[in-house]
Amino acid sequence: MAQNPTSSAHPPLPPTTEEDTLSRLRLLRSRRVGIATYWRLLAEHGSARAALDVLPDVARTAGIEDYAACTPQAARAEMAAAEAAGARLLVHGDPLYPADLAALSDAPPLLWLRGRAALLRRPMLAMVGARNASSLGRRMARRLAADLSEAGWVVVSGLARGIDAQAHEAALERAGRTESVSAVSAVTGEGMEALLAAISEALGGVKHLETLVVPFAAGRKRAWLFDQGLVEGDTPTEEGHEMQIRWSAAQKARYERL
Repeated sequence: MAQNPTSSAHPPLPPTTEEDTLSRLRLLRSRRVGIATYWRLLAEHGSARAALDVLPDVARTAGIEDYAACTPQAARAEMAAAEAAGARLLVHGDPLYPADLAALSDAPPLLWLRGRAALLRRPMLAMVGARNASSLGRRMARRLAADLSEAGWVVVSGLARGIDAQAHEAALERAGRTESVSAVSAVTGEGMEALLAAISEALGGVKHLETLVVPFAAGRKRAWLFDQGLVEGDTPTEEGHEMQIRWSAAQKARYERL
């Protein structure tokens, strides 16, 4: 059975000051400190500040010389970038931190949240599937995500190409048309830069359906369309492949540069 990551003789409490929050971010961003190591250090030393103080000695014991933890300047820069992006930091133990996620043995110590925190309290359902999904699979994903969104579920997506992206897009589209549906927020246990890049790549701009005839000789372009998960239909004709493509202006521009 999974144990709560804070289970110990001295369970760490949520940070009470900005400096404590900064120390937790520094600890998690320090070299060779993953989630498991973070929780172990916090349990053993009682606070992120104390764990940071012993990190060089811990690294030296492991054979790593000249170890330096994440600097306050680097952590403050991440916090400033997140603030500029409209994101807020949720620390494990915060009332807004998702309860189901907090119960995992390897729960992310910190989450960046961009959007409506209230959505984290709603019932959630993850839709995942193949990146190179069939047109039928993509249509089914869009229909399921749209209907589930309208029924009050929060659709969770990792923003991968294929089924994940189709589910996310359909939920967003339904949110734009229906007052009872809320747009999806973004949550990440990594830095905001990686999250914003993923969102931009997967959902960069409004997408529209377009019919495109791809000559038989343009096999590389056709393969790219499938690889990007943009194809909703593909019918051979005398001139080439007549394809139904759902894409954004940015994706169309990338295709035309191939």
